[in-house]
Amino acid sequence: MSELVLTFTGSIPPKKNSLRRVMRGGRLFTLPSKAHEAWEQRELASLKDAPAIGGAVLIAYDFWVGGKENPRLFDFDNATASINDLLQKAGIIDGDDWSMLPQPTPRLRGFIRGEQRTVVTIRSVEAPWVPILATLRDGDAVRALAKANGCSIKYQRSLLWEQLTSIEVAT
Repeated sequence: MSELVLTFTGSIPPKKNSLRRVMRGGRLFTLPSKAHEAWEQRELASLKDAPAIGGAVLIAYDFWVGGKENPRLFDFDNATASINDLLQKAGIIDGDDWSMLPQPTPRLRGFIRGEQRTVVTIRSVEAPWVPILATLRDGDAVRALAKANGCSIKYQRSLLWEQLTSIEVAT
């Protein structure tokens, strides 16, 4: 099982709050905040040599909340989404949908005076549903299986669904 531990210091700017709207070529585009873009570029540069962990992963996000006067308030969902997008853009994880990231775990670990800190632990995990999903999503593969098994495409899909529903996800 592969494991990678990353530490991010300072606040993690949300990607979806403070969106900017810009016109380019007569079209309206929505962009993340300048703070998020600067954070993402800085972190991408620091992750350029980080190894990729392909396939399904478990990610634990350990947050230490900091601040100068008071603990800084932030949203776990926004912070984890920013981190996941960064990890995917850096090529460390394959994706952040439920099939690749079945149990994201954000945890408040404590408080520190000054800058906040986030420790992210990424572990590869056995995910028997990934190949079944890939087959279900590939019409040609379903047709080929149905032909090889001498059954209809509809019945082959039901067999694949039966395989999926028999998987117990315990990580």
